Amino acid sequence: MKNIRVLIASDSPLQSRSLQRMLAQNGHQIVQADSGQEAMDHIDKHGVDLCFVQDVLPDQSGLELCRAYAAASEADRIPIVVFSRQAATEERALAAGAADFLKMPCQSQDALNLLE
Repeated sequence: MKNIRVLIASDSPLQSRSLQRMLAQNGHQIVQADSGQEAMDHIDKHGVDLCFVQDVLPDQSGLELCRAYAAASEADRIPIVVFSRQAATEERALAAGAADFLKMPCQSQDALNLLE
């Protein structure tokens, strides 16, 4: 698997560090965003290969971010994975345009499988 640039949008230091550690140990470059707007700005200006977005962010939900990104981008959409402690969020995340869902806490292999 090639090394990829991953954006993690989360205001939860514990969940963010957990994902960062799992992905960085496998050689992936990690970029952190603390809000939905910061995540969208980074995607627009710098690009990444994949986004992990927490379901709840300070300025908008991860689901709102998925909808806004889908509406704003037409070609070459970056996959967005919504992550949450609540399994019930999965159906809503996928309906909002998320490429996948990750239940937290997760095993390293669960997160790494989403990069393939």
